[in-house]
Amino acid sequence: MKWIFCVLPTILLAQELPSGQLIEEVTTKAVPDQGYSLYLPSKYNSNQTWPVLYCFDPGARGRIPVERFRKAAEQFGFIVAGSNNSRNGSWQNTKAAMEAMWNDTHERFQIDPKRAYAAGFSGGARVACAWGQNGKFLAGVIACGAGFPQAQAPKSIPFAIFGAVGIDDFNYPEMIQMRADLASLPSPGRVEVFAGGHEWLPESLAVEAVEWLEIEAMRAGLRPKDDATITSALAHMTAKADSLEQPESYYELKYLAETFRGLRDVSAYDRKASAAKQAKEFVRAESKQSSEVDRQRQLVSDMFNLANAAEGQDRLRQTIFDLRKQDDRPTRRAIRGMVVAFYESSREKREQKDYVEAARQMEIVAQLQPDRWNAHYELAAIYALKGDNRRAIGSLRNAVKFGFSDWAEADKDPDLGSIRGDAEYQKLRLGVRKSRSTDNAPAQAKAAQASMPD
Repeated sequence: MKWIFCVLPTILLAQELPSGQLIEEVTTKAVPDQGYSLYLPSKYNSNQTWPVLYCFDPGARGRIPVERFRKAAEQFGFIVAGSNNSRNGSWQNTKAAMEAMWNDTHERFQIDPKRAYAAGFSGGARVACAWGQNGKFLAGVIACGAGFPQAQAPKSIPFAIFGAVGIDDFNYPEMIQMRADLASLPSPGRVEVFAGGHEWLPESLAVEAVEWLEIEAMRAGLRPKDDATITSALAHMTAKADSLEQPESYYELKYLAETFRGLRDVSAYDRKASAAKQAKEFVRAESKQSSEVDRQRQLVSDMFNLANAAEGQDRLRQTIFDLRKQDDRPTRRAIRGMVVAFYESSREKREQKDYVEAARQMEIVAQLQPDRWNAHYELAAIYALKGDNRRAIGSLRNAVKFGFSDWAEADKDPDLGSIRGDAEYQKLRLGVRKSRSTDNAPAQAKAAQASMPD
């Protein structure tokens, strides 16, 4: 059986899986085309059971969440497994990846039957929440950048949920609404805001999330109470509450009281939370947050209405032009959210061979982010599939202009097959090669910083 340890291919027997190191690819025994990244805590042994955290990335990048949770796994003794097959798209494919990873880890390792958890980002967060909601397998979920499949918390949640969202994430409104929804439910719930965009939570917050799940496990009787862990977690949350500004300081005080109720005397935190909620600063901060969320939602609604109206295309272009000149947070979040929505819709139309609609929607993405090569490259592929070689070459030229340079990939991309014999394709290819040989850095830097939407 072949494995990949770190980056190098290595042949390992199950008992030789190293602890305290990230393994990039573990192939499942029963299903050879399924695999996952893995981290075993350095103290792992088969003489006791261990909690496990299953991770789902929207792009099947299992290594990313395993890296983010590695420090937490080491500190709290968790096994962490990140699927390298689960991605946005078919639920059947995701279910197969989920089952293969679950079965393989339970066969290989000693896992606590009461303490299986899941974490996900974006579409992966919806996978984690759906998994927990549809069965009694999970004790908790860490949801990053998105929540439940219908973007709304159900009336009953059978697990503890820790939400995390970047302040610049286009799904910020959804997660703030989830925070409000969780407040009315009896199940433990918490949503934290971090400095960032639509991305996995940072390592420091990952540690905080797992620490919170440990406290909730103690409260639920899933693991023995540990006074040292309780004291340490209480100190961490208290320090965080003291460092935050409104409205987050109020929520942290509220979570403090809820988390440690029954474990410590929380009457002082109840009083502080009540005072913080009544403070003018909290009222102003909540009002500002609400106004920004409303503005973002209205911008998105207006844009989709224009995009779906046959007579709205000229107005749509002008609206996008005007929006791109603005530099406030709600507008930035709205633009990013529309980029992802139109990108994913275009890819779906492309798979359905509706190239006219796929091109129209990808053109909107290119208008929203004209200085990034991704949408231009996608347009080149769509037009090539449609048989419109002139527009395909024009779009590819724009992709090159804004940093595309991976001609090894383009040369084997089946969607570009109809234009590879075109003289203009060869000119573009030769021009980029010459540019790379004389000044490689700028093009590569642009290509490196560009990323496909999740």
